[in-house]
Amino acid sequence: MKKLLLILICLFFSYEVNSKTVFTCGSSEGYVHFFDKNKFEKDGIKDGMFTLRKNSDGWDFGFVDYYKEFTSVKDKDGEISVIDTGEQILVSVIYGTGVWEKYQLSKKSGLMMWTSHRFNGTMFDNVKIMKSQCKYSGD
Repeated sequence: MKKLLLILICLFFSYEVNSKTVFTCGSSEGYVHFFDKNKFEKDGIKDGMFTLRKNSDGWDFGFVDYYKEFTSVKDKDGEISVIDTGEQILVSVIYGTGVWEKYQLSKKSGLMMWTSHRFNGTMFDNVKIMKSQCKYSGD
């Protein structure tokens, strides 16, 4: 039993050591268009934070919410795709619930523009375009 516990602890810490934060972004501001209202409204996420990490299993992208808890998009059944062009990083997340999010970070300026498309046939169908300032941690 002690050996099993030791193995689990080693696996946990090796995962954390191999995980690298690529960028972290702070609050976001921008606009949202609700299709049922047919108008744009100002929108923002004051205390939110986005983080892209790379680990031995690939990419992980998540957010810190109002309650200061990190949630991976994988925990919400999101599928992550990442493209690094050298000057920019593009992240695409698709959820099976009718949500598609796209994030585009300029490594030089640290500016991230992102969009969220909700299209699940409810009164919450909308498109957001937001911007956020980020800290790029390097390759």
